[in-house]
Amino acid sequence: MAASAGKGIAVGIGIAAGVILAVVLLVRTLPNVWSTTEVERDHAVVLAELRDLSRYVAATGRFTTVVDIEQDADYLPDFVKGERVIYVAEGDVEGYVDFSQLGDDAIEVSEDGSTITVRVPEPELTEADLDAERSYVAARDRGLLDRFEDAVTSGDPTDDQQLVQRAEDKLSTAADESELRALAQQNTRTFLEGIFTAAGFERVIVVFEGPVT
Repeated sequence: MAASAGKGIAVGIGIAAGVILAVVLLVRTLPNVWSTTEVERDHAVVLAELRDLSRYVAATGRFTTVVDIEQDADYLPDFVKGERVIYVAEGDVEGYVDFSQLGDDAIEVSEDGSTITVRVPEPELTEADLDAERSYVAARDRGLLDRFEDAVTSGDPTDDQQLVQRAEDKLSTAADESELRALAQQNTRTFLEGIFTAAGFERVIVVFEGPVT
């Protein structure tokens, strides 16, 4: 009888151990309701890096123009009084985007972290940078009285600051009417898409807004 009782206890212990093992295995397969997942958004770091870039030069264009200025005397023929100057100018204009003033809302990441939206200012154009080595006076014709006045007063007939300023204005206007701004926008979009794609984003949306004030 004692042997039967011992056998029953052993069976009971075995069953209990089996139940405990089954419960442990079941708990391991169930999700932990207290578990947490850490998600690190690195767009703040990327925003700081964009700000550090400050002015991003996205495109450069070279332009040429001709300035033809003639000053005529009202009552005298040109060979007596008057001047005509033809100035050939060449210079560069840059298309750039100013990243330095980007706000904290310039970058937005989707909930699943796959898409990033970047808001940047529209490209702007610099003033024309005249190439002094390739810009020159092609022709200068002055009347007799003008040349005589220069000789007597030691005047400088080659003071061409007005020509230079006029040439720079014309070059800037030509750049503004060209495709330079559109090219700068396209290159900026490609640049940002490359940066954020390399950072692991599947989709990059670039939105151009008015220049930051």
